[in-house]
Amino acid sequence: MADRTKRLQKSYAKQDEFFINDGLRALTKSYNGRRFIWWLFSEAGLFNNPFNTNALSTAFAAGKMDIGQAVLARLLEVDDEAYINMQRENALLQKQRREELKQGEEDEDELDD
Repeated sequence: MADRTKRLQKSYAKQDEFFINDGLRALTKSYNGRRFIWWLFSEAGLFNNPFNTNALSTAFAAGKMDIGQAVLARLLEVDDEAYINMQRENALLQKQRREELKQGEEDEDELDD
């Protein structure tokens, strides 16, 4: 009975791995899915230093960052090109937004004159 239980547990773990990887792969196929993953990384503080003068705040931020790192590690395992694509897309989006904001400020300055 113990061998059967171990085999079933191993089978369930493989199924879970497949569905998690397949779900992540599905997210990376669409722009909206990649934007969601990037948002998740930002929310997890993946690109920030978790240190804070309050130890509990540091621990909380480090826990969030750990989740982000786990998702990133899985993403790189499943589709490392998707991460590179996400970096490019985010850089382009940030550039476009900066240009739009700059243009909006220039338009407002012209109206003030």
